Amino acid sequence: RVDDATFAVGGFEVVSAAASIADAPAGTPVIITGDAVVEGTSLPAANVPVVVHVAVRGFVRRLTDRTDVSGRFEVEFIPGPTEGGLYSVSAGPAYATSLLQLTTFHLWSLLAEPSQIVESLFPGIPKQGQFTLKNPGGENQSAIRASVLNNPAGISVELTSDDGIDRLANPMDLAGLATVELTYQISVGTETTLTDPIRIEFISAEGGKTHVDVSLRIGPLEARIVAVPEDLSGGSVNA
Repeated sequence: RVDDATFAVGGFEVVSAAASIADAPAGTPVIITGDAVVEGTSLPAANVPVVVHVAVRGFVRRLTDRTDVSGRFEVEFIPGPTEGGLYSVSAGPAYATSLLQLTTFHLWSLLAEPSQIVESLFPGIPKQGQFTLKNPGGENQSAIRASVLNNPAGISVELTSDDGIDRLANPMDLAGLATVELTYQISVGTETTLTDPIRIEFISAEGGKTHVDVSLRIGPLEARIVAVPEDLSGGSVNA
C-alpha cells in the first residue's frame, strides 16, 4: 500500500528553496535545499525529479535531484575558485519550461593579475612593478585593505594606485567588474636571504580575497672599474 500523503500523482511544484550561505568568499560550496508538493495541495511530492538553476550574469548551471519521501531535495553547487557575483536560485519540475526564482546568495571574489611575480633586487636600488586588481563580480566591494605579509626586516614595500594614493594606508572601493592598476616599489637596505615570497594580500569588507606573491632574488652590489672617458685608444695617459 502506498501512503497517499507522500505520493505525487500528476504535476507537482517546488514551493521553497534555501541556500546554505547568504554571503561567502569565492570558491565556497553552496548547499541548496527545498521542498516540493503535489500541485494544488500541501502534500509532499515524493520521488519526483527536480531541476535547480543557479544563475549569475546570464550564465546558468543546471543541477538535478529526486525528492525523498517527505518531498525534500538537496543539491550542491560548486563554483569556480575565483568566480563571484549575485547568484539567483530557481527550481521546479524537470519538465517545466520556466522555473520560479526562490532565493539568492552572494559569492565575493577579487583577482590579481599576475598573481606571481619574480623580481631581482640590489641593496639601495628600489624596484618598481605593476599588477591589476579586479572585481569579477557585478556587485561593488568596499573597504578593500591591502597588507604585506612575510616581510622581513631590511625590506620595505610601498603600494600606490594610479591616483597616487598609498593603498597600504588607505582602503579602497572597487565597483562591480572594475579594475585598478597598482604600482609596488620594493627596496632592500642590506643583503638578506628570503626563502618565501613576500605576499601582498587584499581583503574586502564583503569577504572578497586575493593576493600577489613576489619572489625576490637579492644580489650583492659589486664594484666595477669604469674608465672615463671609456675609449682611450686614440691617445695616451701620462703619469
